[in-house]
Amino acid sequence: MRGNQTDIPLIMALGDIHIAAKAIEMCDDATIGLQKRYKAQAAYHLQQAAEKLIKAQIYQLVSVPVNDHRMYTHNLANLVSYAGTVGVALHLPEYVRKHLHEITSWEAESRYDLHFSVRIDTLKRCQEELQQWYSELKRHRFR
Repeated sequence: MRGNQTDIPLIMALGDIHIAAKAIEMCDDATIGLQKRYKAQAAYHLQQAAEKLIKAQIYQLVSVPVNDHRMYTHNLANLVSYAGTVGVALHLPEYVRKHLHEITSWEAESRYDLHFSVRIDTLKRCQEELQQWYSELKRHRFR
């Protein structure tokens, strides 16, 4: 189903990675209250980037029509499972595989839970891993 209007280009994921990096950077000079919000925004955009990196691979590699119901989710583990059912061998870094559920939780918790908290070093590591993942996919000619 290549060329589908629902294709997700990698550049969309890169935008989320860059926004997350900027939010992380802004924590350095922010008040405690703003640091919390910047970290929440970084977490949200990192989840979005991971989701898009998975979906981009599925859309570009799938040889059967995609099941929109299975694709319209923010749950990374469900997307990985769906990829397997349609024969798509995802390039998925071990870090991401190990943290699928934690990163998935950032999609909603970072936006709606006033008590959401994540360590800055966790965000920095995730951002670095996603940046490297993006670069690897780009080298493998994903668009």
